[in-house]
Amino acid sequence: MNPLKRHHNISGKRDKRIVVFLRNSAAFSIRQLRKVVLPGFDGIPLFTVLIFFFQGLFEGKLTLRASAVSYNFFLALFPTILFFFTIIPFVPIRDFQPTLLTALQEVIPATLWWHVSSTLT
Repeated sequence: MNPLKRHHNISGKRDKRIVVFLRNSAAFSIRQLRKVVLPGFDGIPLFTVLIFFFQGLFEGKLTLRASAVSYNFFLALFPTILFFFTIIPFVPIRDFQPTLLTALQEVIPATLWWHVSSTLT
């Protein structure tokens, strides 16, 4: 029995041509992707990069890496804020500190502003 009929339930001549066309198109695309090498990938073909990407995506490695990066960013956010507020008095712009505190007062909720202003001033 013809493998196309057995697996895909194809009966007409037109349907067979469509399947053959799609199969040939996919094979051509894969051959081209194996030839294309993007700059910065040290000679690794685009096909290999895509396989690695989709395997990581479906196995959950990509989401694990993304969550680790976001966690580290969030963890580094507070020391960065402290550093910037520490160097505010040394910024050589006239009336920078009062202007910044006024801008922060507009953004920060009123119930929290008293604590923030007492810490910063």
